[in-house]
Amino acid sequence: MTVGVSLSITSWGSLRAVQSKMRIYPVFYSFMSTWYFFNCCFFLTISLCFAFLPSVLVFGPFSFLFLF
Repeated sequence: MTVGVSLSITSWGSLRAVQSKMRIYPVFYSFMSTWYFFNCCFFLTISLCFAFLPSVLVFGPFSFLFLF
């Protein structure tokens, strides 16, 4: 008896949680897409920095020499 009552309460709570999630789902989806976009930009910037870092380290002092 108590198991059935607790199961019904749990299922009702999960149903309410699903309903509240469906209400905030567009906000959550927009937040996740924005976070994914910024994450992609962040990793792209890091990879570009690592791609251009050797050339900057090699040509950086020479470019400073060419400036003066």
